[in-house]
Amino acid sequence: MEALILAGGLGTRIRSVIGETPKPLAPISDRPFLFWQMEWLHLLGVRRFILAAGYRSEHLIQTVGESFFGHPVIYSIENQPLGTGGAIFHALDHIITDQRILVLNGDSMADVPLQELWDSNADIALAGIEVLDMTRYGALNFDLQTRKLLGFSEKGKNGHGHINAGVYSIRTDYLKNINRPHGFCSFEQDILLPEINHADMQVYPSRGFFIDVGIPADYTRAQELIPNFVKGKRNAIDLI
Repeated sequence: MEALILAGGLGTRIRSVIGETPKPLAPISDRPFLFWQMEWLHLLGVRRFILAAGYRSEHLIQTVGESFFGHPVIYSIENQPLGTGGAIFHALDHIITDQRILVLNGDSMADVPLQELWDSNADIALAGIEVLDMTRYGALNFDLQTRKLLGFSEKGKNGHGHINAGVYSIRTDYLKNINRPHGFCSFEQDILLPEINHADMQVYPSRGFFIDVGIPADYTRAQELIPNFVKGKRNAIDLI
């Protein structure tokens, strides 16, 4: 498996906590958030990483280097902010797999069925996480039987439901042939929504662990939750 991590965010909401440190390198326990995320992906079978880098990319490169757990790390550098969609398309030339590419947000982690996403035949398979309060997120609307994505609800809707976990498995030929906007664009708003009636998009729901480190309160919670989550994955694999 090959993974593209969107690691170019400015981290403005937690700047008061992490200073000028790029958000993917925000310290979690004894090491950067990105190291925890990449170890989790390594444990689940990812063998090549592409980092879509923007803000302070030189610091990111210096910290991560050219390999992680022996797997190649490639950088797609943005000279200006491109948004989640723009970052994905900017990185296309670095993708070598001719099957699928995993795409993940570089500021959140979720216990999702990664192998199921990878094995999906859908043009785009996306992970949905069940949460008790969707207020901070837009809800996913999908058919529980067919998994077909039907749409998104705006942020601010209260109550229990499924949200987009920011983890996608995308057919590379679909991604390379799609009509796409140039420059800055949102993957969810400018790609998923316009394509929802033209492409096969399936949601893979999960009730597992999820945390977004983008705000100070959750960043504080992450100091314990993320290490425990990844260490649990290590232990589970050691037992196999």
